[in-house]
Amino acid sequence: MEKCYFPRRGPLRERLSEFSHRWFEGKRCATPAGRFETEARSLDLWRKAGADVPAIFEVRPPTDHSPPTLVMEYVAGRSLFWHLVDPETSRPEAVELVSALAESCRARHAVALREREPLLIHEHATAKHVIFSGSRLVTIDLEGGYRQGYPVAVAAGWEVAGLLRSLWQTTDSPTPEHQLLRAFVRAYSDRQQLRHVATAAYGRGVVAWAKRAADGWRRTRPKHLALAGVLALDPS
Repeated sequence: MEKCYFPRRGPLRERLSEFSHRWFEGKRCATPAGRFETEARSLDLWRKAGADVPAIFEVRPPTDHSPPTLVMEYVAGRSLFWHLVDPETSRPEAVELVSALAESCRARHAVALREREPLLIHEHATAKHVIFSGSRLVTIDLEGGYRQGYPVAVAAGWEVAGLLRSLWQTTDSPTPEHQLLRAFVRAYSDRQQLRHVATAAYGRGVVAWAKRAADGWRRTRPKHLALAGVLALDPS
């Protein structure tokens, strides 16, 4: 499979997005070349950390006639999100898959925190970016990433929040205390690490409050409520 990286917006919006990414959101370069470089490096780091991601077969830098391109393994399957909402997926199977996802996150987060490597954290985490393929749960879409120096615990907390929010979206539950969220919290076996990253992302002070307010305004099921659920749920 070939993944080509093109501009996602017009020139002005691309520059504004790049400015916001770098100076306000703590993210890496949003240009095609930047996203290409981020994904290639992230895939390599994730694989070395033991995470299941598509293999890279070829790295093609940009030329005058072609965009930057990664030739990667094609992973057959469907997103974990759509597998979970499928009425034919049994509840025990859903809990088992979510538990496996949580354990893989815990292991990778431990490496990221130890090595202070923000690229080991998914910048846009959701169950839609995990492919269910047979016995595999393969994470995709690593072209976004946090810059070096960004607090890894904060990034890991927001990754957990993104995953939990997407699991919450597979249910009709009005609160983030559904069985699948409980399964994730239980299977993320390092409770101290989970509380550390969730607390770091939830944050304190005016900036954290403003971020939570914006999150609540934009979403009916905000990430910060998922984080609050992590801190409140009893994994026992």
